[in-house]
Amino acid sequence: MLGLVLLVVIVGHLFMLHTFTSSNSLHNAFSTVFISFYLFVLKDFYYYFVFYMAVIAFILFNNFEFLSNSVNLIHSSALATPAHILPESYYLLFYSLLRALPSKLLGVVIVLIFMFYLLFYNF
Repeated sequence: MLGLVLLVVIVGHLFMLHTFTSSNSLHNAFSTVFISFYLFVLKDFYYYFVFYMAVIAFILFNNFEFLSNSVNLIHSSALATPAHILPESYYLLFYSLLRALPSKLLGVVIVLIFMFYLLFYNF
């Protein structure tokens, strides 16, 4: 939280300083000449943006595995379903019906009949 508070204070300070301008330190304290800092702020933000984009591009293009899950690097097999993949809860009834019946065609027909029954039962 302290870092977030400090960031807000710094950005607020820069906004107030550059909105109301700062006095020129080359003159005396009672000088009425003001210098606008908008161009300096835009230049600084531009360079920070370019720097951070370069860092992000370096991470993404050179070290992508650092940001990804290690399971994504395992080669897939078309014959085996991974153990961590389970059907969603709202498909679980239909999935169990299809697994319980020996014939796939019979399972699909019963699942379709059951779906139509659920769809038109309330009307």
